[in-house]
Amino acid sequence: MAAHDIDLARQAGKGIHFAVVPEHLPPGLVSMEPADDAVYGGVTDIYSFGTLKAMVKYTATPGDGPCGKQSCVRAAEVGVETAEAPSLHYAGIWLTGQPSSPQQETEVRDFWAGTTWLPTAEADWFTELAHEGDVDVHHP
Repeated sequence: MAAHDIDLARQAGKGIHFAVVPEHLPPGLVSMEPADDAVYGGVTDIYSFGTLKAMVKYTATPGDGPCGKQSCVRAAEVGVETAEAPSLHYAGIWLTGQPSSPQQETEVRDFWAGTTWLPTAEADWFTELAHEGDVDVHHP
């Protein structure tokens, strides 16, 4: 889903997906889309880096197995609250798909292991992409 479409959904009051995003643009990000909640439970946002994807599942409580059957890259408190998703306080992050290289997997894993979150409206990188209309544009 294009950043522009995510932003339009937020403005229409349907911003539970991507209510918070990483403080910085994830390296090599190609696209973003919401996951089917019936499959994953909670609110899961997908960040795609080609065939490698970071699944970020937000929940109200930490719970057992926040990443399901996958190995967590990180399970942590989000640390911010938003009007769109006030009850989502925890994130479980795991990777799926094939990386284009071992370096890509390491870079994506390291990013998600240490990222901090912001409300989407405060993330400059997201605002810039939403104005451009799509996250498929490559940025340095």
